[in-house]
Amino acid sequence: KYGTSIAIFKNGEFMGAQKLTENNEARKFLEVGGYLYLGSQKWNADGVILRWNGDESDLPDSLFEFAEVGIIDGEAAWLESYKGRIYAITWPSAFIGGGDGFKLFRSPLIPDCGLTEEDAFEWELVFSYSDYDPNPVTNQLAGGGAMIVYQDALYFGSMHVPFQHKCANPADMINCSLEKYNHTQAFSVFKLEEDEEGTVDIECLFGKDYGGTLVPTLGAPGFGNPYNNYFWSVSVHDGWLYVGTMDFSRFLVDALAAYGLPFIPGIFKPYEAFGFDLWATNDGVTWQKVAVDRFGNEFNWRARQIPAARDSRCPGTPNPLHSSSPAGSELWPGVPPHPSA
Repeated sequence: KYGTSIAIFKNGEFMGAQKLTENNEARKFLEVGGYLYLGSQKWNADGVILRWNGDESDLPDSLFEFAEVGIIDGEAAWLESYKGRIYAITWPSAFIGGGDGFKLFRSPLIPDCGLTEEDAFEWELVFSYSDYDPNPVTNQLAGGGAMIVYQDALYFGSMHVPFQHKCANPADMINCSLEKYNHTQAFSVFKLEEDEEGTVDIECLFGKDYGGTLVPTLGAPGFGNPYNNYFWSVSVHDGWLYVGTMDFSRFLVDALAAYGLPFIPGIFKPYEAFGFDLWATNDGVTWQKVAVDRFGNEFNWRARQIPAARDSRCPGTPNPLHSSSPAGSELWPGVPPHPSA
């Protein structure tokens, strides 16, 4: 039976596993105030935030006692705690043929006892991607990327699945590929600040003027790289905010080859080099490149996680092309703690 499989470990010991059959995906755990929350999606396409109500003294019997404490429009793809609330960013119910892009919701203020089932329908919509990009042709393909709190503000970005646009004439493979390529956006980056009264102010830092409610203040989408389609991973270390991207240019070459189509010079080419980018800032205004060369492996499309290890960063990279050389995921310890190091 389909569902979301969850395994639980305690102090390195495997405690049990179970499938939550009412849910079809789980994207992000978050601990707030001693309570554990999980962002997921139900089979009816509603987003759901679950709270674990298990008892550590009653393991493994209470391992999978979850309560629905948030119901939102779209899969809860990422959770972040900010100003006494949980913020949830979504993936749209359907990347193709419906929806209007990702949304950002926030919970009620979290009491000492944590969120309960009474809060499930009290989540507030604070941002819709369609307000920024009103074009339904492109905004329906936009999902929410990573989120993080940095210098008392919430930073978040978008993600755009490459080549998902519906062509006018699918039989015309070359023009269809061009059409899909031209409708794959680079990610945008946003900054949200909430004041003491709970009023929210949102600024677009990197993006494009799509004729909506926000225009970018710092630069072009994707940090200027048109192939940076996913604001994928974020981390704060030693006063610096790090962002890892997905760059789909290598995927583009292989997708064209799979269709027997040419890699057209001047149209399909990498921005600087194949592979993900790693960027950093220490003030939210000036952003610097840490790496744009995928650490020497052009098949490292994405910086999946950026954990800290002592005085450096350790980006982890998924590599889906198992026939590549070198193949497989990689972990890169020893990346300097900030660009000037």
